[in-house]
Amino acid sequence: MMESKKMGMYQEGVSISELSRRTGHDRKTIRKVVQEQEDGKNPLSGTKRKGSKLESYKPYVEQRMRFGVNAERILREIRERGYTGGITVLREFMHPLRPVVSAKATRRFETGPGEQDQIDLGAFPYIDAEGNRRTLWCFAMVLSYSWMLYSEFIKASDQLHILQALRNALEFFDGVPKTILSDNCVPLVLSNDGHGRVDWQPAYLDFAKYYGFVPKACKPYRSRMKGNEKLGI
Repeated sequence: MMESKKMGMYQEGVSISELSRRTGHDRKTIRKVVQEQEDGKNPLSGTKRKGSKLESYKPYVEQRMRFGVNAERILREIRERGYTGGITVLREFMHPLRPVVSAKATRRFETGPGEQDQIDLGAFPYIDAEGNRRTLWCFAMVLSYSWMLYSEFIKASDQLHILQALRNALEFFDGVPKTILSDNCVPLVLSNDGHGRVDWQPAYLDFAKYYGFVPKACKPYRSRMKGNEKLGI
């Protein structure tokens, strides 16, 4: 009952420090209770309820982090999608990922409507039922103007799966931008000299011509250039 009361006050906006002052309990103890409650764990029984409230939103969170979105904004976005947990468990999940993400973080450049979309691919390793290490890939397309996101899990990172996911994304957005910016992944790019000369995979070039967009590639080893090329970063 005491844990529920603390959680109720915390959700109403009472800080952990203020809860400590009111109840006489150590701040670390209160913080632990709050985190366990938000993550779906019952501190009285020591058992976890079925999964974390954040579990189904983790792929979306990771993709948004790749575009430099902070915890407060991500919280608003996933709550619009049905997330009912708090920001503490979200921050706990994001914290170990920040060193990788922050190394890529740069100032963003937002284009006009319909000018540019950006595509990316992320790996999600897992262990299957037989104990074998497997990988799922998450294809993501984000609109540079509104930062609206489309994501889709694919079984392989080859050209066939990437182009199928790209077609699905264009159908989802019901439109084609003037340009699509990508990394220099092998299924799309044969070579990039870093000075504007890019040799594209023929199938991707045909795909771009068919749908009517101009493909663009980041400078080699500079995937963070996405959205920043016009700034000269």
